[in-house]
Formats: sequence, C-alpha cells, structure tokens
Amino acid sequence: MYCFAIVSILQVIMDYGFSLQVVKDISEDKRRLASVISASITVKHFVTLSIYLFSAAYFYFFNHDVPLLLFFVLLVSATVDSYLNYFLLPYQALEDFKTTSRIMLFYNTLVIVLILIGIWSGYSSPVAVGILFLLARTSAFIVNFLLIKKGFKKLNSLFLMLGDFILTLEKVSHMLYLLFSQQLICK
Repeated sequence: MYCFAIVSILQVIMDYGFSLQVVKDISEDKRRLASVISASITVKHFVTLSIYLFSAAYFYFFNHDVPLLLFFVLLVSATVDSYLNYFLLPYQALEDFKTTSRIMLFYNTLVIVLILIGIWSGYSSPVAVGILFLLARTSAFIVNFLLIKKGFKKLNSLFLMLGDFILTLEKVSHMLYLLFSQQLICK
C-alpha cells in the first residue's frame, strides 16, 4: 500500500520549513511570539487546506484503487501530528525542552500502548492501526493545546481561530470522503 508513502510526503510538505523559521524568529525576539505564531499559522492553514484540495483532486482525477478510508484516516492523522509538532515550536524557541520532552514522551507512550492494545484485541488492519495512531496523536495534541493555552495567554485569540479551522477541515474531509465514496460506488 502506497497510501502511507503518499501521506508521509504530504506531511513533509505540511511541515516544510516551519520548525526552523518559527523557532529562529521567536528565539531572536521572544516578545514577537504571538505575531510570529499568528503569521505562520495562517500560512500553515493555507498549506494544509491546499493539501486537502490536492488530495481531493487526486482522488477525483487519478484514483488508482487507493483505499479511500485509509487515506483519509492517515491524512487527518498526519494533519493532527503536524499541528502537534507545530505547537511544540514555542517551547523549543523558549528553550523549554522539559515540556517538549514530556509531551513527546506522553505521545510516544500512548502510541505504543494503543497499538499494542489494538493488535492484542485483534484490530490489526491498516485502517484500525491508522485510527489508533489518530487517537494517540489527537490525545497528545489536546494535551499540548491545553498546556499552550494555559502557558501562553497572548495566543488565546489564535486558539479560537485554530478551533474554527480544525472544524472546517473536519467538515471538508467528511464531505470529500462522502463525495468520493459515492463516486467510487457508482463506478
């Protein structure tokens, strides 16, 4: 299955350059934290939305028998992981590696535990494993989101915008999945 490879490439595009530039800009002037995050998240939203639209066009024009559900589960999982890593950048720029390490330890432990429980319970299909990864990534994202919201008061308005964007992405993903699953059934 090359679904995993395609989504991995899309995640590299989603993350491209943000980890270096955001950390560099914040570490040069820590007072610019909110403005750097605000400006860069707008670009990240645009790149992410473009990837979703590209994926929809790919399925519409060039469907090569890619399992649609698996692809969308992996794409949403990669998106959550991308935003999880993105929101670790302020901690890295402010040299708070203790928090970054704790969140990543929580995330990696959760992935291992969920995958082992899933396999032990008989959920070893690629879609089930993708859903377990999505669950682990979403849990770590929520923990990170709450820590950032608590620790960086200047970013609170940004979180409202991010929540709206995530809801929009979820709706777009659901609509695209329904559209293409119906199209594939009709073929």
